[in-house]
Amino acid sequence: MTTTWPAGLPFYQVGPGSAATFAERVDKRSNSRIKIQVFAAGELLPAFAAQYVATVPVGMSVLGHCAWLPFGGGNALWEETYRPLKVVPFAAGCSGVQTTGWFKKEIRSLADRKGVKMRIPGLAGRICSALGVEVRQLPGGENFPALERGVIDAAEFVVPFLDARPGLPNAGKNNHASGWHEPSTVSEIVIQRKIGGRGCRPTWSRRCAQPRPMSSTRPRRRTRRPARSTSCSSRSSASTTSGRRSARNPSSSTPAPDPPRPGTRLRPHAHEPTAETGLA
Repeated sequence: MTTTWPAGLPFYQVGPGSAATFAERVDKRSNSRIKIQVFAAGELLPAFAAQYVATVPVGMSVLGHCAWLPFGGGNALWEETYRPLKVVPFAAGCSGVQTTGWFKKEIRSLADRKGVKMRIPGLAGRICSALGVEVRQLPGGENFPALERGVIDAAEFVVPFLDARPGLPNAGKNNHASGWHEPSTVSEIVIQRKIGGRGCRPTWSRRCAQPRPMSSTRPRRRTRRPARSTSCSSRSSASTTSGRRSARNPSSSTPAPDPPRPGTRLRPHAHEPTAETGLA
């Protein structure tokens, strides 16, 4: 399995939530029947990335994106888009909103972007190009040397914690946030359909193929609580009603309830002590 990130990059390539962690979990859950060897970008294939499903400029937030995938039809659209390539995509983590990038010069207006040579891929690169930015397509591992040598004037990668790994803060002193170009960046794992004999199919494609319309949601029925029973058979509805009326208006005269019949056992109230426990 090859990735789009340089070797040793935390969260993506190594460490918790990374491609290496995914390979370890597959090995453990398959009882070592499936072995995955992970390669960084450039070791087998050049770096590449997907758009539209992973993130879109000025798109959904992290919570909205992660809810749209399983419950809003995003996963089904994702699979349909990749079906002609004979692969199946799976969501594999989300890094959240990213920063706009590291710049050698401070950007204060749209006019300051004109003529800036910037590494920024995908749809965001097309938008920046329309604003006058000279877009450069470079793998993430080549950001620092290109920015340090002056080949580019700015570079977009991930977030400051991960950008510090290749040394971007040392080459560009100005970091602009928040990243309008990637408000929610979802990582993906793409698997060939032929793997597994008859082909693999994500479980969400059967459960959440189409979003459930709001009109199909049944309203919750209100269950009427049954009336509290009493052992006193002589209490009538008239006396009960009048007793409730007197609770609202104590000054009103209310006839006293009829005494119980001889031999009738009354149930004690919750606030009265019982003979067995003596507790209130």
